[in-house]
Amino acid sequence: MSDEERKTQEYDAVLGEILRRLRSGDIDIYEWDDWRKENSYEKIDFSDVDLSDTNLDEMNLSGINFSNANLSGSSLNATNFKQANLTNANLSEVNLEFAELKKANLTNANLTKAYLSIVISKKNLRYSYE
Repeated sequence: MSDEERKTQEYDAVLGEILRRLRSGDIDIYEWDDWRKENSYEKIDFSDVDLSDTNLDEMNLSGINFSNANLSGSSLNATNFKQANLTNANLSEVNLEFAELKKANLTNANLTKAYLSIVISKKNLRYSYE
């Protein structure tokens, strides 16, 4: 196994652990922010993950790929999704109060019964469900 393959495998294991801790609520904002700073050079790919009914309030999730992810029923109050890819993500019944969605890709995202208390550009919502 090459060094690059080993690093990729180790990083995937770390991401798996981070996802497990996010789902269980066993990671706080400060620990998450520290991890993001330490790994700022890495692209985080949470496509196809199930984070339904998870509290991600105030988390910095900017730039993360959430395409096809299930975030239904999650609390995303004041969460930073700046430049995140939420294509085809299930955001039904989520709380997006004060969330940052600047330049987020919401193409075909399911926002059924989502609580939106911010202004989102029409460009981002043009293919979203009503």
